[in-house]
Amino acid sequence: MVVVTAVYKRIEDVAGQCDALFKKATIARLRGDEDLAEDWARRYCELYESHFSALDDEELGTRVSSGSIGDKI
Repeated sequence: MVVVTAVYKRIEDVAGQCDALFKKATIARLRGDEDLAEDWARRYCELYESHFSALDDEELGTRVSSGSIGDKI
């Protein structure tokens, strides 16, 4: 999975990076590795907020919000 994240980063696909980090955090949590899951969730939130939090969803008239990774898992 590390290779997949590196590929997304190299081609600057932020959505792909977020998706990979989300999946890695979910798998780590299901395996019971809470520290690793928390680290990947933190990276996901930082990346998401740095790239998507300022985007306005003009079609719906709302702002995009990241929420908590714990809410999504």
